[in-house]
Order: sequence, then structure tokens, then C-alpha cells
Amino acid sequence: MDQHSDIPAAFHAGLDGVCFSDPEDFYAIGRIYALGEGRPTDLFAGYVWLRYAAARGSRRAARLLREIGGELEQPTLRRARRTLRLIMGSA
Repeated sequence: MDQHSDIPAAFHAGLDGVCFSDPEDFYAIGRIYALGEGRPTDLFAGYVWLRYAAARGSRRAARLLREIGGELEQPTLRRARRTLRLIMGSA
């Protein structure tokens, strides 16, 4: 089973029932995953959350994406982009 298959479900659940709407909320979550703040680093999840935040207008997310973008391997990047399309299509 793909360890990231639950990303769209977690995204729409709003992390334990909390609904986020501000792009900076999504940025904060992406930063936690991407930089491993208080948890193991997960660049895949970080990329998804940060791209969503950037698409919603977070400049800080866009800046962090530029910093971590080269760290993702191409297959992982493609999978993250597919996941983001699923999220964006159902948001």
C-alpha cells in the first residue's frame, strides 16, 4: 500500500475535523512535513500541502517550494502532482 494514499482523505478531513481556509494554514502544515518540524520529514506530503497553499496565494509556500523542489525525485514529484490534481479537482 502506498504510504501517501491517504493524503487526499486527510486533506479533505481537515486534519481531525479542523477546516482550514487560509493559505497560510496550508503553508504551516506543508512546512511541518517538508522540514520535519516535530515529525519525520515527508517531502511528498510537504510538496502537496505547499503547492496547494501557493495556488491559494501563499508567497511563503511558493518560496519554500523553490527551496525544496530539487530534493524530490521525479517519480515522487509526478505522484505528488497527480495527488494535487485530485485534491484541486474535488475542492
